[in-house]
Amino acid sequence: MPFFQQFDNLEGIPVINLHLWFDRKLKNVDALCFSRSPLLSVYADMSTCCKEYEDAERSMLELVFAPCSSLAGSEVNWIAKTDDEIVEATMKELERLFPTDIGPHLPDGAKLRKSKVVKVPRSVYAANPGRNKYRPSQETPIRN
Repeated sequence: MPFFQQFDNLEGIPVINLHLWFDRKLKNVDALCFSRSPLLSVYADMSTCCKEYEDAERSMLELVFAPCSSLAGSEVNWIAKTDDEIVEATMKELERLFPTDIGPHLPDGAKLRKSKVVKVPRSVYAANPGRNKYRPSQETPIRN
């Protein structure tokens, strides 16, 4: 179908999503946050933003780790790294972003209880110059 052939001109790039569960509530995250971090583009404390994860005592962060490959502008190919390496880099970045909540220098700082790394190799398309004309419209030739 010609409508779908335009997708051949879009290049998928990877994104990594992280789910981090902490042993206590983080004080400085209470909504969806766009980050100043070079690693973490957006994150939210799901324990305050989502009823399914609601917890008054402990935070559960969901984070978008991007860019994570050279296709998206990263100097490090994070998509090829192990889950442990990704979590370690994320925790170091969170220590920088939340120095009063997270870090080994804090005797009562939040500790990571568990984590889950989800790698999506072709999550979104690369927003390279000239690609916008290949984006699909909201209407397709297939009836709903």
